Amino acid sequence: MENTEDSQTDSLNERTSFQHLKVVGDYTLIKPIGIGGMGEVFMAEQKSMQRIVALKILLPALVNNKSSLERFFREVRTLAKIEHPNIAQAIEAGIEDDVCYFSMTYIKGDDLSSVIKRKKRLDEIPALKIIRDVAATLDYAWQKHKLIHRDVKPSNIMLSSEGTVKLLDLGISKIYGVDEEELTQRGVMVGSPYYVSPEQAKGEEVDFHADMYSLGATFFQMVTGQPPFDSETTLGIVSKHLCDPVPDPREINPELSEKTAAVIVKMLAKKRYDRFPDWQKIIDECNDIIAEKEARNAAPAGQFKSIKSLLSTRGMAIPPRVQRLLFTLLIMLLVLGVLVIYSNKENARKEKEKTFAAALAFARNCSSDQYQDAFSKLEYVIRNAPGEYAESAKELLSKLNEKIIEDKRVDEKHEIEAAVLALRQKSYTLEQQGKFQQAIELWQFHLENSPWRSNQSFRDQVDKMINLIKEERTQKEKKHLD
Repeated sequence: MENTEDSQTDSLNERTSFQHLKVVGDYTLIKPIGIGGMGEVFMAEQKSMQRIVALKILLPALVNNKSSLERFFREVRTLAKIEHPNIAQAIEAGIEDDVCYFSMTYIKGDDLSSVIKRKKRLDEIPALKIIRDVAATLDYAWQKHKLIHRDVKPSNIMLSSEGTVKLLDLGISKIYGVDEEELTQRGVMVGSPYYVSPEQAKGEEVDFHADMYSLGATFFQMVTGQPPFDSETTLGIVSKHLCDPVPDPREINPELSEKTAAVIVKMLAKKRYDRFPDWQKIIDECNDIIAEKEARNAAPAGQFKSIKSLLSTRGMAIPPRVQRLLFTLLIMLLVLGVLVIYSNKENARKEKEKTFAAALAFARNCSSDQYQDAFSKLEYVIRNAPGEYAESAKELLSKLNEKIIEDKRVDEKHEIEAAVLALRQKSYTLEQQGKFQQAIELWQFHLENSPWRSNQSFRDQVDKMINLIKEERTQKEKKHLD
């Protein structure tokens, strides 16, 4: 990849509306990597840490829109709550010269939409493994945070170069049952038309079953190359989600197994409670089908011929003594084959045990910049290892989570101190110019929109500064009257 200043500038000018930006806060922009309805995502270098990150910048037209700002910062707050190897981690958020941004882990790879376009459709086993991993991620988000993604689709699923599945774009996610200020009016559809669930299309209150439907529509497209419903208009697509029967994916892809087709159709049931009762059922179904298909692929392609056919030819009898010798030889070959298979399985088991032990050792001794790799390795052990290894992995996973939470608390404290100091400097400049109301509005804006707005220490400091500015303004006004 070219990294000269001229090539970087040309790339940005051609593909982005942020032609004037080369540096934002602690980040140097490298190239655009994605464009959405609310913002653009750049590959960028975090100068202080000398690492590559993904930097999301809110579109200029939305900077002064309160609901857009709330949705933008909601995404980073949501990411900050979640520690999972299949979800991109938030790093920090900020506002500089009316540019709103937040950074997150950079994922090298392709989104699922691009993979489908390139390959036309995915083979059944790889598709099942992707769906299983996304289902496990959504299960974690639901079980731990009661979080509903609300926009599951191929372009929001990344396949990293290391083979890890990553779920992106939590900007319109919602915590189930929390009476928070809605960014969309009740009765207004949220989500993407090709993948939206019937209840979501009608603007009803939704739970994890809405994500299950969207993942089912994504699954359908992965194995057939096309979404389950299509039309010339958005209204036409949504209408089919609401009313049309689910098409059989085997009519488009006859190679698809009956069991996989049944999983897809059940995920796409019109009524939410006709779908699977929880994510674990989908994970189990995928694992069962994968195991069955892999075992079938590993079996010999042909069947053994009968002993009689082996020991005779057309119209020609083989002497009994020769038959007995051949029969004995055949039995010996079969026994030898069984021993070879057993030996191979035993060797494979030992190799797996070495892999599990190495993963646990890595997680025990990893540094903070290796946490994500440790999470991936521990998740692999939990899914694939026998009880003893799996239990050790769960304990380590819990300890890592505790360590990360503690590190985040310390980092958040330092970040809040730095943010308050920067705001004080800006506020002081406005106060010296007699612009007390603007200084108050500055603090109030960050009180409502800062990533730390839920932190009581931050709120207390902001409230204290607002009260001090108001007192100073009152004193100035009194002196002016005197």
